[in-house]
Amino acid sequence: MMRCSIPIMATGNKCVILCPPASDAMFPFQETLSCLLPAGDMPLLERVLKEVTRYSFDDVIVLAPYDARIEQLAENYHAHVREWHLELPFLLHEELESCERMLIVYGDAWVDHADVMQLKDAMDKGVCAALIRKYERYDHSGDGFGVCAKDTIEAIYGHPREHYVNACLCKAYVWNKQMSVFAKHCQRGFHHVNCGQMPDDAYYLEEAMQCAIEHGVCFQSVYCKEAYARLQFPWDIAFVNELCCRQIAMMTEDHINKDTVLDDSVRRYGFLKTGEDVVIQDGVIFEGNCHIGNHVRIEKGAIIGKNCIINDGSVIGYQCRIHDDTVIGTNNKIGYHAEMCGVTFDGVCAVHGCEVFGIIGNKVDIAAGVQMAILRFDDTYVTQNVQGRRYSTPYTNRICIGDYCRTGVGNIFLPGVKVGSRSAIGPGVVVEKDIEANSLVLLKQETIVKQWGSNRYGW
Repeated sequence: MMRCSIPIMATGNKCVILCPPASDAMFPFQETLSCLLPAGDMPLLERVLKEVTRYSFDDVIVLAPYDARIEQLAENYHAHVREWHLELPFLLHEELESCERMLIVYGDAWVDHADVMQLKDAMDKGVCAALIRKYERYDHSGDGFGVCAKDTIEAIYGHPREHYVNACLCKAYVWNKQMSVFAKHCQRGFHHVNCGQMPDDAYYLEEAMQCAIEHGVCFQSVYCKEAYARLQFPWDIAFVNELCCRQIAMMTEDHINKDTVLDDSVRRYGFLKTGEDVVIQDGVIFEGNCHIGNHVRIEKGAIIGKNCIINDGSVIGYQCRIHDDTVIGTNNKIGYHAEMCGVTFDGVCAVHGCEVFGIIGNKVDIAAGVQMAILRFDDTYVTQNVQGRRYSTPYTNRICIGDYCRTGVGNIFLPGVKVGSRSAIGPGVVVEKDIEANSLVLLKQETIVKQWGSNRYGW
């Protein structure tokens, strides 16, 4: 598919989906654009496209680095792709030149349906708006953009001290023509910071917005009704997929395909949605709702937790345990007595007796007896250090293994460790710290060999 080269024509309203370049902060999944990482049974960008194309936009534009998968997704939803070739404020200035109003969302962010509706309502009124949410227990005001907000946004602060702000800024905005000049003349960095702060010299949409506010442009406050999440760090994948599982929890009836083979002994304590060619053998227990894709096989005695997603082509082996809110990717093979909790990508193979807790990349081989620890000895959350800043949330304990890795028999992974893509870990290794991509990790051991025999037993 060729990139869109149609003439730019003025429209009443437009939706622009921003798909940022890959970031090292997403290690070990930084080789894939965040918008293409899995969210339940599809890439996150596809979820965003499905949501925004429900509304009557005159045009939907995806601003992104070149990637054939983005091209294909945009084509499927009748959107146009334009190359991310300039700094973001200037790209949005160009887009605003050809419309009156613009909804801006990120392709690597989860914005709930109810909140998109709120933003669209503001857009239809012709006002500028910003999606915001109250700080939660594990939020730290210094980790992003905060706002002092009532019915309107009074000010945007960069990495603020907590007493300056009462909400954090989500990456979903409505701009009208008033914003054109502020985007066009946006300066580097972010000037509205507390004394002693040290902003960098990157370009930020929020800089254009704060300048506009200082010149009298009114931004309506749109408070999140449901949930918002953006893939900034690898553990965010767990939260986004948990949000997908929450939607499974809302099922109130079965949607079982007519050719599903469902043994009479299967016990169900929720509702099922199944695709084509699904086989569920005897003794399987579903503890709650479950969404099962096409060509899936669940073998004898498996226990499937509440609100799980099992994607196309996967096999769940004998007496497996799939925990609540777990997403099993496409073409997975989960061996007998394996225990899975978290998110797996495409083609993961986890063999017998392993316990997996975390986020597992494409085509990863989990060996027999692998153990992934959930909590530290002191039951606290792991503090992750990313580019000099520290983060600790209920999701930072997740173990993250990049694409095409191999583990060894009996590996033990401590909470929160990350393994870079294309790495191999030998048998018996205890993985206690992050491993760079393309690494081979082997255990060096010392053994003692002595003579032994029947005479030792007095014969």
